[in-house]
Amino acid sequence: MKTTILLSLCFCSIVYAANPFTKIVPRKNLGGGRIIGGNVAHPLQFPFAAAIYVQTPTSRYFCSGSLLSNQWILTAGQCVDGATLFQIFLGSIHLNGGETEQIEVATSSYVLHPEYDPQTLQNDIGLIKLRLPITFTDYIQPIERLPVSEVPDYVSASVFGWGQISDEDAGLSNALQWVRVVTVTNAECSLTYGSQITDTMVCVEGNYNEGTCYGDIGSALIQYYSTGHSIPVGSRIIGGTNARAGQYRFAAAITVQTETSRFFCGGSLITSQWILTAGQCVNGATLFTIQLGSNTLTEDDPNRVTVATSEYALHPEFNPTTLENDVGLIKLRLPVEFTSYLNTIYYEDPTPVGNKSSLLSIGWGQTSDDDPELSEHLNYVQVSSISNTECRLTYGSQVTDYMICVAGSFNQGTCIGDTGSALVQIGSRGAEAHRGIASFVSGNGCQSTDPSGYTRTHPYLDWIQNTILT
Repeated sequence: MKTTILLSLCFCSIVYAANPFTKIVPRKNLGGGRIIGGNVAHPLQFPFAAAIYVQTPTSRYFCSGSLLSNQWILTAGQCVDGATLFQIFLGSIHLNGGETEQIEVATSSYVLHPEYDPQTLQNDIGLIKLRLPITFTDYIQPIERLPVSEVPDYVSASVFGWGQISDEDAGLSNALQWVRVVTVTNAECSLTYGSQITDTMVCVEGNYNEGTCYGDIGSALIQYYSTGHSIPVGSRIIGGTNARAGQYRFAAAITVQTETSRFFCGGSLITSQWILTAGQCVNGATLFTIQLGSNTLTEDDPNRVTVATSEYALHPEFNPTTLENDVGLIKLRLPVEFTSYLNTIYYEDPTPVGNKSSLLSIGWGQTSDDDPELSEHLNYVQVSSISNTECRLTYGSQVTDYMICVAGSFNQGTCIGDTGSALVQIGSRGAEAHRGIASFVSGNGCQSTDPSGYTRTHPYLDWIQNTILT
């Protein structure tokens, strides 16, 4: 899932009777922050999350942070101010360790924003530099990007952390917690905190008391745009059924290699030599290993054809931040031969998909939050298209007319492992038509009831056909 850090600054409140407003108090003086009303994260949900123990000449306390690159972590200024040593854990959602994926590093190098004010918490931003670059894995990945625009009001976001989960328990949570919140206007926030709220701060709230306090300082406030490298690129089919052999002969299982990572996507064979997928699945790729003709990923299957290629076309206006024009094409080195288990899908329907249309989502992605692995078998599930107006209630203005959202009767949809896979419409005579490319999902867990997002196929017909014919 591609995620964007909205702001890494968090603050906690203490009410003083003599003050008409609540004072913003630096978190490290209180011992951190907590996620209230949260859920336990699954192992791959926040692979950029860093658990940080901060040592100063006079104290030791806990903060969180977000991995930006293989050597830098973004956190709050109050988490690095005066620090002499950082003990950092990456790759695990648990503080007590035990997972083979967890790594521990130490460093004393940091950068504090030059205009950080410890009294008002203005410019509360810091960076920690690791002594040596780390190696990325499925469980350790950098967050995809920093924001390029201001945070809108009343947009859905998520917070995470290892902080307290109740007032009765003063200890940190062993398991990483997350909760969904909504941004509020600074004017509304100032009713609580007064003029201390500046334009470089953002406030959030939940339905009741959800939010952060002791133990979550430095954690990211994140907005989700897509499935992508932050949660390894892709999606999952939730509530689905195993496809039978030859049911979706166009389905392509694609392992993508870049200079720094390896991840999985889906795709659709549209000619004997071209595969349609998401732009985020080809952007920066160096090699594609593609399986065709089989519904399984590793089981023996005489119908499977495996090919490799490095040639692709990325839509020239693809925007990795907003996921606009999230379309890509992969060119095979040689045409493949069609069989009863391997064939193309029709993609040239020029008409838009209407609201409340019956559609099918397919993919090899996760089938539950508890199992972070890909599904061995291709799955499909029936979904219905919803209006973009309804979809914007979850994702905000980032949903454009070139996108389409779908929802099931409960939580059916896509998440980790399905990016690039087709949204399929069955015609009156049983013919399959490619109507969308899996692009983005909610960050509220794979089994949330939030809609799944696709790039519409029909607006890109000219680009696809011109690319294939060139």
